Amino acid sequence: TFVLYPTPANNNLIIEFNSNFNLDNTHIEIYDISGRQLYSKIERGSKRMYIPVSDLANGIYYLKITSDNKTWNKKIMVLKKYL
Repeated sequence: TFVLYPTPANNNLIIEFNSNFNLDNTHIEIYDISGRQLYSKIERGSKRMYIPVSDLANGIYYLKITSDNKTWNKKIMVLKKYL
C-alpha cells in the first residue's frame, strides 16, 4: 500500500510506498473531474515520489496508480494558498 500527503496538496503531492509494494514498473496518472489526463509518469524503484501539482488549479482530481497488474484510484485535492 501507500500513503499520500499533504492533503490538500499545494506544490507537490508525495506518495510513499511501503516495503511490500512492487516498484519495478509503477504508473502514476492524474485526471480532472471530466476524465482528462493531466499527468502521466512511469517510476521504477523509488519508495517516495514527488508529483508536481503546482500547475493544477484548486480543485478535486483523481490519482490512478497502476503496479504489478493492480490499480488503485484515490481522490486528491489541490488547494494553493495565496497571499
